[in-house]
Amino acid sequence: MKRILFLSTVFLTLVLLISCSKDDKDSPDKGKSMKFTISTAGFLSGDYISININGDTYENTSSIFKKNGSLLSNQKIIMLDEDDIAAGTIILESAVPLSKVYMIIAGFSSSGTYTLKIEPVIGGKAQAALTHTFDGESSVVNYEF
Repeated sequence: MKRILFLSTVFLTLVLLISCSKDDKDSPDKGKSMKFTISTAGFLSGDYISININGDTYENTSSIFKKNGSLLSNQKIIMLDEDDIAAGTIILESAVPLSKVYMIIAGFSSSGTYTLKIEPVIGGKAQAALTHTFDGESSVVNYEF
């Protein structure tokens, strides 16, 4: 009887030690830093573009983006338009780690074509640049990072 009790105690101790291991591979994702360099070539007055950017966080924070180095307070959704694009290259980066970023881009050219270029850097690693050429036909593109 004592032997069964001793073996049971040893067995339960081993089970507890193994189940409480710190080597869990299913640790929750903390998100990643994200940076997007947005530029155009051939964008002229009269051309149209609308870029809506939405970021998801694991934290409950509302200031998640910086635009050209300045924190955008209380904005989880960023909208860029012709004035922003005409001003030149835009650098949009996360202020906190993000789980996802969604971009919806609509546009057309009133006088030929222009090209939009997005250069993403996710988790510190440069990704392939994304380009889209807009012409006289209205078009919409979606990206998820």
